[in-house]
Amino acid sequence: MQDICFHNGLRRSVFVKASLRAALCWALLVATAADPSNAQKLQKLHVWSLTLSSDTAQPAVERPFHLIIGARFKEPVPNPDELIILPTLGALQIVGDERHATYAKSGTSYTENLTVVAHAPGTVHAGAAHLDAIDARTGKPSRFSSNELILSVSGAPEDNAAALHRLSVTLAKLALLAFVLFAAVLALRTWRTRHLSPARPQKLPAAVQQEPPNPEPSSLADAVASLRKIRSRHVVFDVRTALRERVGARHGQTLNDLLRDGVVTGEMKAVLRATERAAFIAERHLPAAIDAMLASLERYTP
Repeated sequence: MQDICFHNGLRRSVFVKASLRAALCWALLVATAADPSNAQKLQKLHVWSLTLSSDTAQPAVERPFHLIIGARFKEPVPNPDELIILPTLGALQIVGDERHATYAKSGTSYTENLTVVAHAPGTVHAGAAHLDAIDARTGKPSRFSSNELILSVSGAPEDNAAALHRLSVTLAKLALLAFVLFAAVLALRTWRTRHLSPARPQKLPAAVQQEPPNPEPSSLADAVASLRKIRSRHVVFDVRTALRERVGARHGQTLNDLLRDGVVTGEMKAVLRATERAAFIAERHLPAAIDAMLASLERYTP
């Protein structure tokens, strides 16, 4: 048996990607019906099951939970994640994604864990996940669909009036503290003026001004060398910052933005993808992700 894990960090445009993938697959099915030769573009698979589930029956507002997509195939599927069309999630926001495939004699088992969060209470409808392939049992192009989920999100967002009251109380306390400090400084200055004679000014020797050290900013090579010695998430972020400076990324730009704008080309794409995985991956998978990141960096030549 062979296990293969696929990991993604925050996928900002996952709904757009899922919609595009669904539209392309649906167009391919329509084209296949009109021209049987197009069926060769779909994989011929025995799809045993395709399911959608949640790891909690009662999610809460602003508390992340997981939606789990499961699929089983009779044959080995090299990249099952490329076949799955993600479900529509409505008001749920995706904040993470972890994928895992297991290969055995009995076939391929694939699991994708979507970390999602709800920002408001109420009923949330998660649509079905889809998979387009040639049904090996009938030889016809088919769309396989999972079940749908209806979740009831509990809890309520913080009351605006209560939040405003707490803010006003905090500001009042800060204003009172500032007034007390001002009164104390004024009283001390008045006492010094009345009881202490003015000091005769003395000529002080010219101080030797020492310019503060100007440390050399850490370079990409320094950050990578540190990562080889200290394999921690903190150092991974140092390398990520140096890489983003190298490619001229602006503040707030995501990896998807850089790839879409054509800022990143060549081997640097693989380097940035490996770095993003290591930066946001689960802690138990961090060592393997750092190994992949260092291997990608060694293949990269600026």
